[in-house]
Amino acid sequence: MLEQIVRKLVSLLLRNRFISQEEYEQFVYVLLGDIESFLVIISILFIGTVIGQIVPTASFLICFFALRKRTGGYHLSSYYKCYIGTVCLYVFIAGISYLIFGHEEILIGCAVVAGIVIMYIGNVNHPNMNAEEEEVHELKKMSRIIVILELLVIFFLNWLGNAEMVIVYSGLAIILCAALLVIAKLIGQEVK
Repeated sequence: MLEQIVRKLVSLLLRNRFISQEEYEQFVYVLLGDIESFLVIISILFIGTVIGQIVPTASFLICFFALRKRTGGYHLSSYYKCYIGTVCLYVFIAGISYLIFGHEEILIGCAVVAGIVIMYIGNVNHPNMNAEEEEVHELKKMSRIIVILELLVIFFLNWLGNAEMVIVYSGLAIILCAALLVIAKLIGQEVK
C-alpha cells in the first residue's frame, strides 16, 4: 500500500517532468526508504515517550541508525516485517534496559566486544544494497569510525555519571548492530 502511494507521487513528478523515466525507480526506492525510516523512528519515539524514556530512546535511535546505515546486516524480506521486527526489538531493549540498569560496566564491556565485532566485519553488503567495492570499503571505514565515537561517548557519559539509561540504550544499540551483522554473515545474506 505504501509503495503504491509512493509510486503515484513519483509518477506525478514524472508526468510534470520534474524527473526523467530513467530516474523513476531510483526516486521510488529513495522516497519509499525515507518514508519507511520516518515511520519506524516516529513509532519508536512514541513508545519511548509513553514509557518515559524519550532521551534514552533518542540516543538508541541515533546510535543504532548511524551504525546500521553503514554496517548493513540482517534484513527481513519486506518492509512490514522489518517494521514489526525493529519495533519489537526496541520494545525488547526497553524491557531489558531496566534489568541492565545499575550494571553499566558489564554492558559497556559487552558493547566494547560488539564494537570489536563491528570493527572486524565493518559491513555486510546486503543484496538490496548491492554496493560497489569502493562503496563497501568506505562504509566499512565509516562504521569503524562511528562505533569508536559511540563507544567514546559511552565512556565519557559513564565517567560523568548520571546518564545510566542513555548508556544502557546506546550500548544496546551497538550490541544489536553487531548481532545483526553476525546473523547476516552466518546465514550468507551478503553479496560477495
